[in-house]
Amino acid sequence: MSDCGSVIWEFSDENERFFASATGSIFVDSDGVRFFKIDFESIPDPDALDDLDDILSVWIDYDNDGGDIFVLGQGNNMNGFDMPEPPGTPGFDDAQSTGSGQGGGGGVVGSGTVLFQIPDDWTGTDEELLMRLAEAQLALRVQGTDGDEGSLKIGDIGEYCPPPPPPVDEYCYTGLTRGAWGTPDNGAGVWNDGYSTGQSFEALFKIDVTWVEPGKGKPVFQDLTLLEAVKFNGGGQNQLAAQATAALLNADDQGAAVANGDSGYRFTEAEIKNAVLWAFGLDADIDGDGDVDSNNLADNVYNATVGNFLATTFDEWNNAGNAEGGEICIVVPEGESPPSLFDLMSDAFLF
Repeated sequence: MSDCGSVIWEFSDENERFFASATGSIFVDSDGVRFFKIDFESIPDPDALDDLDDILSVWIDYDNDGGDIFVLGQGNNMNGFDMPEPPGTPGFDDAQSTGSGQGGGGGVVGSGTVLFQIPDDWTGTDEELLMRLAEAQLALRVQGTDGDEGSLKIGDIGEYCPPPPPPVDEYCYTGLTRGAWGTPDNGAGVWNDGYSTGQSFEALFKIDVTWVEPGKGKPVFQDLTLLEAVKFNGGGQNQLAAQATAALLNADDQGAAVANGDSGYRFTEAEIKNAVLWAFGLDADIDGDGDVDSNNLADNVYNATVGNFLATTFDEWNNAGNAEGGEICIVVPEGESPPSLFDLMSDAFLF
C-alpha cells in the first residue's frame, strides 16, 4: 500500500492481540465518480494471537459525529462503539462487509479493499479531500478465524501523508555589473574577442537614435561605443543601453546555464538583442521562434514601458554575481526550462 499522497490509519487493540493498517486514497471510476478507496490489511505479529485476523467489515464516520449505521447483519455490527481520542459517538455514516459471516473464515484474512463514495457536500481537490478524510473515524470489525477468539471493534482517526515533492531542475546564473565591465583595464569584466570596447552600440543593436547624457552641457552623441554605452549615465534609454550592454557581455562571457550544472548568464545574446530592438519599436524575433515579429509600438522610438522593464530586469541579473555564492538559482519542474525573456515580458503585460 502507498504511504504518501494518502491517509494512513494504524490499528491495535488495547491488549495488543491484533494489529492492522489502512490506507485511504482517491479512486475515480469509469463514469468519473470519485470514491475513497480504503486498502486494509492485518499485520502479522509473532506475539499476537495468530487466529484473530478475520476482518469482517470496515466502518467510517466522516465528520466524527456519529451516524445511522450500526448493523450490517449476521452479528456484523459496531453498535455502541466509542473511539479513543478524539471521543467518538456510536453509529457510522457508511460501512461495508468484507465477507459473508461472523468469523470462522467468513471475512477477509490478510488484506482487502473497499470503496466509499465521497459525501456530496465534500468538495475540493484530491489533496483537500484526503486531508479532510484524515479527520474521519475509520473502524474495523475483527473476529477470530476459528470462531473462538471473540471479536474486536477497533478504530481511530488517520493521518494525512502528503505526496513527495515532484522532481525539479535547478538553473543557476551569475553575472557582472555594468561597473565591472566599465573598467576593462582593472575591473572584473574581461573583454574577449566576442565584443570590443570600440564597437558601435547602434550597429550591434541595429538602432539609430540620438543620445543625450545628463549633466553640465548635456553632451549629445549620435552613436556610442560599447564601452561608452556600458558607462553611460542617465535613465530611460540611457539606462537600457548601459544594462543591455552589460547583459550582452555577460551572455557572451558566461554562456548558458545548464540544469543542475554550471552557472551561466540568465539570458542569451539573441534574447537581449531582440528585446532591445523591441524596446525601440523595431521588428524583432521577440518570441524566439525564428520568425521576425512585427512591432506596432513605434518605429525607432524608445518605448519607456518596455525599456524600463528591460533595464530593471537586466540590472537584476547583472548583479547575480554579487548574490550569496556568486549566483542566483531558479528551480523549475524537472524537464522544464526557466521562463524566457519573452515570457517575462509577456507576464508583465507588455504585449
